[in-house]
Amino acid sequence: MAERHATDFLRTVGLVILEELRKAGGDGATKERLIQAAGKVSEPSFRRAVDWLRDEQDAPIEYDRSARRWVLSNPDFHLPLDAPAGEDMAALIVASAALGVLDDGELAGRLMRLVEQLDDRARQQGGAAPRIQAGRVVATATTATPVDPKLLLLLLDACNGKVVRMEYDSPWREGASETYTIEPWQLRLHDGALYLRAYSRTADAPRNFRVANIVTARIVDGDQPRGPRPETEVWGEHDPAFGVDYDRPGTATIRVAGPMARWLFRTRMHPKQRDRWIAEGEVLERTVPYRSCREFARRLLPLGSALVAVAPRELAEEVRGHAEALARIAVPEDLAGDAGSTESDG
Repeated sequence: MAERHATDFLRTVGLVILEELRKAGGDGATKERLIQAAGKVSEPSFRRAVDWLRDEQDAPIEYDRSARRWVLSNPDFHLPLDAPAGEDMAALIVASAALGVLDDGELAGRLMRLVEQLDDRARQQGGAAPRIQAGRVVATATTATPVDPKLLLLLLDACNGKVVRMEYDSPWREGASETYTIEPWQLRLHDGALYLRAYSRTADAPRNFRVANIVTARIVDGDQPRGPRPETEVWGEHDPAFGVDYDRPGTATIRVAGPMARWLFRTRMHPKQRDRWIAEGEVLERTVPYRSCREFARRLLPLGSALVAVAPRELAEEVRGHAEALARIAVPEDLAGDAGSTESDG
């Protein structure tokens, strides 16, 4: 019991020190100022609280000997479980909405329960954050692939250096599903679908797997990974931007006109994209790297007639090929009537 009280005391003092350092900014704060802010605690208690912050919480607190001041080198550092802020709860709410696209609500529900508990803790500590309620942020996707939370947990565990044997039903192969032995590296959420990057012993090479197509999976006890794992660029590059596909990578220059240009201007396709207005508010030119020519071409199709120019030539040909194929779509006689309604008259 005494040990718990001591830890609670260090946490209380440490949180005050952290907040005071955040207020001080880059100039830092003297030991005397921090001790005063913490309620005139003893110098040994002050040192123990600083050690708790640095050693147990990894707080980026440094001592500037020349200025004789303590400095918080990263002012954005927070301890959301000990001192939750409104921004912490907002981040969790957005995350829970995003997860709602992927599962039946179990994972999102767990996150919302965490939001509620953090909200209660913030109020107990005298926080003035507005009351956070479920349902204030929702997420939708035109196409999303649900994920079994238990499978997700297994794969997350396997990414810590374990071997998995799974049954995988590839959408690109006809016939029955196949069994793979893999060494998972990382999961990636991309455009409403979750992908797994792993070393495939079956293919003897790194491979990408769509998690929704994993039928069954189990960890192989006693087995150890033996495939070469990259230290960086797990997916082939730091930010593929458009999917996990790899096909004639390059840099696109597109021009989009009208309302779609103004809509596109507020979106991000890649961290290195560059925009300029050919005609202010009317024609937008965007230069953007892509990893896959064929996938990027598919991404451009929803722009429709607003897409007025595309380069390089191979990308333009991919876009044109898709558009021409769509223009040839037939309407079978059995679908030609008014068969699109799904609502009941009764």
